[in-house]
Amino acid sequence: MSKSRAVTDVQENRTSADDDVSGRPIPASESDAVGARIKEVIGDESKRSFARRCGFSDGLLSAYIKGDKAPGLNHFRTIAEKGGVTLDWLATGRSPKWRKLASYPIDEERDAVELHAMEPLNQAVGRVSRLPLEETYLDCNGRDRKFEIQQGPQTDGVLVRAREVSPAAWPGYEFSAWSSSLGDALGKLRARIRDGLARRYLIEHPKRGLQMLSSSLVGEIASEGLVIDGRMIQFDQVKQLLSAHEGQVISITIKDGSE
Repeated sequence: MSKSRAVTDVQENRTSADDDVSGRPIPASESDAVGARIKEVIGDESKRSFARRCGFSDGLLSAYIKGDKAPGLNHFRTIAEKGGVTLDWLATGRSPKWRKLASYPIDEERDAVELHAMEPLNQAVGRVSRLPLEETYLDCNGRDRKFEIQQGPQTDGVLVRAREVSPAAWPGYEFSAWSSSLGDALGKLRARIRDGLARRYLIEHPKRGLQMLSSSLVGEIASEGLVIDGRMIQFDQVKQLLSAHEGQVISITIKDGSE
């Protein structure tokens, strides 16, 4: 019975912070050292107690120690702060080990230092920690489209945006996504880019002009018109598109682009 209760407790104590992992094993050259340093930080305290102080499950903590999963920046930072050690030492083994006790807010300068400390491990597990970055995706016509991904201003959570670089038609595709962690936000953004490029809504007919390929349109509202399929459609063109469906019912849904 006690084992069953323990499993239940772990499940109940799982938080969204448990998703702050890459899901990839740490390479053997790194796993033993990282796991040993995390174990050293825990000391005589039980893994369950330390994990609760960190805000994630002891099962996840065990996976970090064994090298089955790689902690994200947020979890590395939390483990370091709860253990009183520097993030640099925990991630790489470099001195100094002990963190000076100080009270200061997290700011951009501190984040930059911590990201630099995490870079060797991030590269080892294939995780991106620095933005902006460029990625190329294939659209529904077999054309490569390059995007620049940047982090947008957000007071709560992480907002990432992808803007097409040198689009064939102005202004090009643009996507955004929001989440509580950078890794999750990037995952949502990449899925959104692939879905967006996999479908076209409009086609230019040589005689009849701009035509809808289906009964639905998805795009972004701009001051000059609607951005559909990565191109600007002027409001008078939108009027012509809709006039071809006179007498039919239209449904409009407006929402934030990061949703």
